[in-house]
Amino acid sequence: MSVSSSSASCRSSQLATERSEVDGEGGIRPGGGRDGHCLSHCDQRGVTNVAGYGSWKSAVYALWDSTVAVGMTLGLVTLFRDRFNWSGSFTRFLQRHSYTVYVIQAPIIVFVAVALMGLSLEHLLKLGLAAVITVPLCFAAAYLVLKIPFASRVL
Repeated sequence: MSVSSSSASCRSSQLATERSEVDGEGGIRPGGGRDGHCLSHCDQRGVTNVAGYGSWKSAVYALWDSTVAVGMTLGLVTLFRDRFNWSGSFTRFLQRHSYTVYVIQAPIIVFVAVALMGLSLEHLLKLGLAAVITVPLCFAAAYLVLKIPFASRVL
């Protein structure tokens, strides 16, 4: 993008913002920002200076972000393999019923979410409450499903 077209787009977005403030609508328009500032961070010369949209900074950030995500995943897999590789009666129960839980979880989660919909709590607190209710309910339902004759052959 050339300096002149970038400058023109920055100025037009500033004008769009000024018009929206005059109209009393306020807010951010697709082409402009709030308080006379461009959403694309134009400098005094009108040159767009953003991290993104195919710039080298966005490529470096994407590479760093992906590398860290893969590294953390491999690190956690190694940590759990080395430190938490044990089995008791409770973990064997969870292992035995985990696939059945995977298969039957969706309607149970929806049922609990609908039941908690009228509850007026913070979102994260409601998520925690739903998890505390749903996980044992899913494993109890899996236990009952596997009691059905021949169900253990399929699940």
